[in-house]
This record gives sequence, structure tokens and C-alpha cells, in this order.
Amino acid sequence: MPGGCDPRRGVRRVSDDVVIVGACLAGTSTALELRSHGFDGAITLVGEEPHAPYDRPPLSKQFLTGGWDEQRILLPGHDRLAELGIEFRPNTVAVGADLDGRAVTLHDGSELPFGDLVVATGVAPRRLPASGPVPLTLRSIADARRVAAELRPGRRVVVIGTGFMGTELAWAARAAGCEVAVVGVDPAPLSALGPEVGAVIGRALTGSEIALINAVGVTDIRVGARGEQEVLLDDGAVLRADVVVAAIGSRPQVDWLRGAGLDLSDGLGAMRDAVRRRASTGSVTSRAGGTPVSGAACASSTG
Repeated sequence: MPGGCDPRRGVRRVSDDVVIVGACLAGTSTALELRSHGFDGAITLVGEEPHAPYDRPPLSKQFLTGGWDEQRILLPGHDRLAELGIEFRPNTVAVGADLDGRAVTLHDGSELPFGDLVVATGVAPRRLPASGPVPLTLRSIADARRVAAELRPGRRVVVIGTGFMGTELAWAARAAGCEVAVVGVDPAPLSALGPEVGAVIGRALTGSEIALINAVGVTDIRVGARGEQEVLLDDGAVLRADVVVAAIGSRPQVDWLRGAGLDLSDGLGAMRDAVRRRASTGSVTSRAGGTPVSGAACASSTG
């Protein structure tokens, strides 16, 4: 349907100009889905990284261990954007949005007007406050390359966080020949999946000669007398490391929307509530739960 989407799907008619901020899975899928449903207006896909749209989950797995290169993690359809009339703008960072004036402010000071806006900027790693060295984190291709460069045989690696990414990082470091310790505040790794799963993963980690430290928090990271990093635990222990990587969760990457009139105090949940109240303006379109809906919201994937 030109200039809109199929009304039988309960989707309101979108404008002739759609701007999508965030060029990983959620944003790219939105652009491709709009075209597949017959939307023939202008679509601009804004991505902060220099790469073609790619999938993030393999970064802590096959990409980090060297099994896959960058081409293997590119999203399906990334090479059809131009053919479908989707303008892809890499290396472009959104720093603000005027929802009433319908324009996104970019890092170079220019403005990108929109009829409808899709926010798909995903999440960013939570930072661990430390008085000394800042631990590495993993979100982007550049992050993965930085971490991989540090994983060399014999190096001491401390991974902070025993969730999915923390355990994957621990195994990747061990596969690279590093001496690895992984520490987390939970009673077992992957505790969100229950004690049985945590016990299985715990045995797998220790069976791989990874030191597993449960139910302990990190209070600080400092530089030791010999130049190594010292990870201070809340039980008084100190872990000495050549490399420290933090995987302690994520937060919605919506700071660029501060000042846009949306309540961001509770991350994506509050944002969804706020944009639903603005739905009558028709200024923002969203992908909530994978289906375009009237109003505005944030695509809450890691992309």
C-alpha cells in the first residue's frame, strides 16, 4: 500500500518519510519489513558504526574466537538496502530529537527531518565504577576486536559478570589459552535460568579450568605495584589480572532522547508509556514486540 501499511494488520498509515535510528537487527528489520509491506516512501537508516548492519550476538562467540569474520555476521538483506531505496547512513550518531518539529539532530549539527521516527538504538553495557583502569566491555565489532587482541596465551583474565556474556567471554579467553577467573554476585552462573542450569554451567566452567567465584561483588579496580590490574572483591580478596572485562548487564541506549519530552526515568518501559500518550501526534512510529504500532516506542533489542 503506497505511503502506508496494510490496514488489515491494525497498523496506522505512516508518513512519506521514515527515519530509523539504529542499524542493527531491530532497525534493519524494520526498514526491510516496511518495504516488504508495500511502503514506498523515503526510508533513512542511521547507524553509528562504520560497518554494514550486522548481528551482535556472535560477537561474544564465533567472532571473538576468530571462527567467523565480519562477513559472516552481516545481517540478511544488508546488501539490498540501496536496491530497495533505503538510504543507509553509517558513521552517523543521533544526539537529539525534536518530536514536535519532527527532526533528529546528528553529531555534526545537521538535522534529519522525519514524518515518522523509529528508535532502535538498543542497549549499552553498564559501566563498573572503578578508581583505576576501566574494564573492557563488549557491544560492537570494535569492542570485540579490542578484547580479542588482549586474549593471548598465559595472560591472566578476570571476567566480571556470570550471565550469558560473562560466561561466553570466560570460555573464549580460556580457549585462547588464558588463565581465567569469572566472578559474579549471583549464587551461580546464569542464575536467571534456575539453580539446575547454574549448577551445570558452573561444572562446565570449572571443568574447563576456569576459576568460578560466585556470590561476591567487585568493589574497585586499581593498578598493582607491578603494574598489573587488581580487582578488589567485597569479601576482601584481590584478583590480579592482565586483562579485566566487565559484563554486568546493559541499559537502554536512549540518552540521546533526553530533552525530547519523553520520560526516560525507567528506561524503555517509561518511554513506551510516554510515547503512547503522544500517539495522537503521529510523529513517531515504533516496532514494539516486532509489530509496527501506532504511536512511538523503542525497539528493545541489543541492536
